[in-house]
Amino acid sequence: MLILTSHVKTLNIRIRKLGVESTESWQVTNAKLIECIKGQQMLIKYFDTVRKATSAAIFLQFFVTGTEACIAAVCVFCVEGNLFELMFLGEYFFCVILEIFLYCHFGNKLADESDRMTNAIYSCNWMEKDKTFKKNLIIFMQSTQNSMTIIAGGIFPVNLTTFVSVLKSSYSLFALLISMT
Repeated sequence: MLILTSHVKTLNIRIRKLGVESTESWQVTNAKLIECIKGQQMLIKYFDTVRKATSAAIFLQFFVTGTEACIAAVCVFCVEGNLFELMFLGEYFFCVILEIFLYCHFGNKLADESDRMTNAIYSCNWMEKDKTFKKNLIIFMQSTQNSMTIIAGGIFPVNLTTFVSVLKSSYSLFALLISMT
């Protein structure tokens, strides 16, 4: 996801620079726009590949991490042990949470950067260009309306909001288990 985010960011920079060179002919600027459109289409194909490969695995990871975090927290509070065991459980809890945080953080960055593409298109120097360029730009802008958001298991978007939701669910399960003991 990080590599895909970097490519989207690079494409956004290229798009913003379209038409800035006043010495370029309209044909050269239009050719650069077409290259950006082709680049975006390649990124969408790459995104679909990443989405298909990771969706089910991330969904399972959300479930497992929520359960593991809850169990680790219950062990910290209910099991009497020495300081070493408590430190081990604390580190384990941190590592378990980190597993899904990375997915959620980079999924959030990818969605944010892909959402910026429409603004990048609008920010290029399009007002002084010919009708062909403007038509291509409108079509390009319409194709960027869908955000690149990975949906875990077809249910949850992989972003920081979902990360917080998993932690809240884990805490709710923890509170239930603690109240039962």
